[in-house]
Amino acid sequence: MSEIQSRLNVLRQAVHRLGANAFYCALSDAHLSEYIQEADQLPTFLSGFTGSNAKLLVTDDEALLWTDSRYWEQAGNELDGSGIVLMKEGAAETPSASDWLKEKKKTTPVRLLAPLSTVSLSAYEALKESVTAILDFDDKAINGVWPNREPRVTNPLYIHRASSVSASDKLKRLQAFVSQEEKSRRNAKLLLTRLDDIAWLTNLRGSDIAFNPVFLSWALVGSNSATIFLDQAVLSDDIQSHLIQS
Repeated sequence: MSEIQSRLNVLRQAVHRLGANAFYCALSDAHLSEYIQEADQLPTFLSGFTGSNAKLLVTDDEALLWTDSRYWEQAGNELDGSGIVLMKEGAAETPSASDWLKEKKKTTPVRLLAPLSTVSLSAYEALKESVTAILDFDDKAINGVWPNREPRVTNPLYIHRASSVSASDKLKRLQAFVSQEEKSRRNAKLLLTRLDDIAWLTNLRGSDIAFNPVFLSWALVGSNSATIFLDQAVLSDDIQSHLIQS
């Protein structure tokens, strides 16, 4: 048995313990970033495929990996001997993961586990329509099937002083938009999840993701308020002052 087959067996056992019979994950993170930390590369760990686009689906007796034409040759080589079937995403004859599950459900109920924080709303809705039930596979569950998983990295921040627009002016513009929304949606708030959006808004930069000047965070903006959620350990006195002044 190969190392990848062993990892898939461990995953299947965990899926059964959690009352499901199928598992789905995509190469993404809780911000739906294109580039992600190693700790979020679950499809890579489970499949051995190292391309930047992957969706992995595992059932009791099958394992399939979708990737686009940039990686078909690479995936064919890296998946060889793993028992994982390459699904050529974009090819006319290749069903999507949700369509494949829909066919599966015709013969047996499908209870699907997925790390839902890394699944987009459109993907979630497509998957939900294709299965009997969809359940969350959270970080604790991921750690259970991924021994020695690297922790997520949070590095110190720095101020982007070259911006021609201050963070406070950017925030005022965004709050004005939220204020307009409040006219039709009471207590409207805007949740920012994209890391580049938050870096732009705050005029802060980081290095939490290799070769990307962003930092792991979320921001919630109201018409008269703004809250940023991040690892407090990265906040120097200078950064805290910058945020307060913004």
